[in-house]
Amino acid sequence: MSDKSNRTASFTRPPETRGKNIPYNQKFSVLIQLCNNAKADGVENVMVICPWVIGDSYAEVIESLSRIANEGLTLFVVERDMTMSGLTGASLN
Repeated sequence: MSDKSNRTASFTRPPETRGKNIPYNQKFSVLIQLCNNAKADGVENVMVICPWVIGDSYAEVIESLSRIANEGLTLFVVERDMTMSGLTGASLN
């Protein structure tokens, strides 16, 4: 989903894909499409609600970060207090 007025696109993936042995190109197809279309869509920023969205393993995180960086996009991760742990009242401090 993108908003051309502020040039930010949000990215998420289904929670049921978390920790599953699914090929990267399939598991992150929405992120790949977002990165491929970013310039044409006028997107400059990618926002995710929590870090696991961009990868379950070191290799997946690095691949996602590389794709985001290769397109010149800025990544924003929503504040800790705004993630699910913050919404459920759990404290990680």
